[in-house]
Amino acid sequence: MVCLAFQPGKAEDRGTAEVEDPGKGGRRTGHPHHGGGDRDGDPLRLRVPTEQERQGIFSTPIADPSKTSQGLACVNTNDPGCFPNNTIPSGQINTDVQKMLSLLPLPTPGYTDPSGETNYVLSLIEKNPVNLKVLRVDYNISPKWSVYFRGLDMTVKSQGNASAYTPMNYLINFPVDYINKAPNVTVDLTYVASPSVVNELNIGYSAWSELQVFPKGASELAAVQKSALGISIGQFRPQLNPLGLIPTFLFGGGGLSSLPSIGLSGPTQGRFPINSQSGSYGISDGIYKVWKNHTAKAGIYFHSDRYVQRHSASDFAGSYDFSVNTQNALDTGNTYSNALIGNYLRYSEITTAPHIPPFPRDP
Repeated sequence: MVCLAFQPGKAEDRGTAEVEDPGKGGRRTGHPHHGGGDRDGDPLRLRVPTEQERQGIFSTPIADPSKTSQGLACVNTNDPGCFPNNTIPSGQINTDVQKMLSLLPLPTPGYTDPSGETNYVLSLIEKNPVNLKVLRVDYNISPKWSVYFRGLDMTVKSQGNASAYTPMNYLINFPVDYINKAPNVTVDLTYVASPSVVNELNIGYSAWSELQVFPKGASELAAVQKSALGISIGQFRPQLNPLGLIPTFLFGGGGLSSLPSIGLSGPTQGRFPINSQSGSYGISDGIYKVWKNHTAKAGIYFHSDRYVQRHSASDFAGSYDFSVNTQNALDTGNTYSNALIGNYLRYSEITTAPHIPPFPRDP
């Protein structure tokens, strides 16, 4: 006798199905599921550079390092140590930095922050479709022998501008989905030697993976590649950045808050694009013996895990910190003007981007 059950889930359905299990003399219950939903988070609020600031025109005094280094003061507009009219001459603006700043959104039209701290707002949403499929086949080989096969495939997605580990969620032309997959299969063979003696062999495999994928195709990557953006900023170890991704820009200080960052930085972004897999193999063989009111069991069990994580390195593309710091003799007093003239407080770059190689974990 054969019993076959296939249980796909659907986006709007949650159900329970009972499946005949002739080999065990009972019924199994399965739960097909494809759920999830949309989750709205707190809006993203940032203080981004205005169109004029990207051209070097500011509303506050901007110190000229070539003058302040000579001891000239810049406290008020047009002081001896300031750029005239709070404007950086175009010839002193780093065009690569301008291209990097162009990745930031412009201020949101009509948006006014009562605190005056931000000028850009973006609604954040995360979609979490979950898909679970189960296939089970039971077969009675003979009165003493029975076997079943069960396969399960589960996928969980994180999509939208607030998806897990999304880089630069303000960059609307660079959507990145995060996907977990967890398939597993098992085969179980049972032999009934007598009413009181049963032997069961089970062999199984399960896996788990996490991936970052581009829903519109790999061409999306051009949105953060230096060559596609015409950016020529170099780094000490370009071999650690084979995709030619943009460096990280950090901003801070100077009386501004809620500032964005540009690029891929931090321990999670250092794995971009995320690609990790694990696999687990197991086999068990047990014999059961019933003596009156007692049951004895003996058997063997073997289990092995394998895990692979691709590159893991913070600041693999280089990181520039343009924060305002009074200890920096070349500071302009504004984090965005620091960037425009290429005046960074510090630069960091990882020396190696190791792959975590496959390794087994045995019991």
